[in-house]
Amino acid sequence: MVQSIPQRSQQHANIQTAQAIAATLAGLLLWLNWRFITLARRDQGPGGISLAGTIKSTASARAPRWPYLAALAALLFIRPLAYYTIGSNLGVSMSLPLGVVTIPFSPRLLARMFLFSWFSFALFVGTFYLWLTLFALLNRRVAAPDACLRLVRLHLGVLHRAPGWFQALVPGLAGAGFWVVVSYILEQVGMLPPQGSSNVRLIRALLAGAHAYLAWVAPLAGVLLLYVVNSYVYLGEAAFWSFVECTGRSTLSCLGRFRIQVGKVDLTPLLLVLVLWFLAFPGRVGRVPGGARVMLDAWTTLR
Repeated sequence: MVQSIPQRSQQHANIQTAQAIAATLAGLLLWLNWRFITLARRDQGPGGISLAGTIKSTASARAPRWPYLAALAALLFIRPLAYYTIGSNLGVSMSLPLGVVTIPFSPRLLARMFLFSWFSFALFVGTFYLWLTLFALLNRRVAAPDACLRLVRLHLGVLHRAPGWFQALVPGLAGAGFWVVVSYILEQVGMLPPQGSSNVRLIRALLAGAHAYLAWVAPLAGVLLLYVVNSYVYLGEAAFWSFVECTGRSTLSCLGRFRIQVGKVDLTPLLLVLVLWFLAFPGRVGRVPGGARVMLDAWTTLR
């Protein structure tokens, strides 16, 4: 079957996107392994049982750290070269989602591929740490954390000991700060037009910060759905399911006594998932715009 040029271009774009996600995920795993070795040496759980002994062999805690960091540096250097070579041959541009706006990067310019590689990796890792911040915030009152929650707290470092109000501000501050830095650099290299007055810059930074909270939607909705399944189906006593149970209960406790039940079935978690979906929905339900749509409309009206 002969494919049209647009179909082939779309396939090439999908392949390039999949490769970018895989490479970024590999970079995140290298970073986490580099961090894990130090964290495993520090953490002592109940009875002197180390986190390394809970999750991996204690031999991993004595492994050298530098190979992971060296591999990550090599990946961040080699990846732009691969994008430049493959993207130029396929004629496919890469794109970086920055809140309510997506920035295209031409693969024909090597310098821009380096910018895309570094920015996309920073965005991916930053989103992952926003997830950890969410879980730490929801479970901040848990006095006896399981292995998963201990790992979350260790990766966050001093941030998990910060007040709850500060943890709640982290996505907004991180999203606004990331937009300010990236937009300034892209303006300097001619990839973004001037952002207008100081008021416009400020409002766009605030919108980028507000949009960053949508990074919490997917992990929270996923945990709530798993919590519902785990509530009615026995899935074992692994640390992960203890973490899901703890996080689900902590989330529902934020609602106080508010519950929606049909018989013995608690529908509150499913209602929360529906609300979260609507907050992240970029379209409209009838005439009512979703949360992401409101931000997009506000962004496009700025001049």
